Amino acid sequence: MQKIIKMVFAASFLASASAGAQTTQLDISTEVKTFSESSIAPVLTHRKIQIMERANLASGTSYLKVKFPNGAVALLMFSACKKAPKRCYGLQMQANWQKYKSYSADQNRKFISDFNNRFSYIKAGVMNSGTIYASRYIISDYGLNYGTLSAELSTYSKFIKKFNDELLARAPNK
Repeated sequence: MQKIIKMVFAASFLASASAGAQTTQLDISTEVKTFSESSIAPVLTHRKIQIMERANLASGTSYLKVKFPNGAVALLMFSACKKAPKRCYGLQMQANWQKYKSYSADQNRKFISDFNNRFSYIKAGVMNSGTIYASRYIISDYGLNYGTLSAELSTYSKFIKKFNDELLARAPNK
């Protein structure tokens, strides 16, 4: 009898713990109609993505500087915005690396070109300043669910980590 009571207690404890865990789960079917910090916050929390900074570019574009669990850092910029009330239909994800002075512009272009040929779903390039970037743009014109946004962020964080590792691997004096 005591064994049965222990089993019932353990089962009820596991059921209540499981129910509590379910409330912290992300409902992947929730639709994001426009992008803002508040509309993507549940996905950032679920993915354990830390907001490091909130700011605006000179153009007025709002962005979040975030750190992914793998250590990768990127900007999430809200774009394709309509005023009154402000609604943004685009999310530009961009990571930047300062120019490696020991590499020529041609060497950087070749590295970028080779990378772009392997990964067509993300764009890498070199800005006029020499800063290397890797970006991905997603839209919510007709809605996007949390599941898709979560997958986009996860894929992007893995990509920029790989990009960073390959960029550092070719740097002198590692």
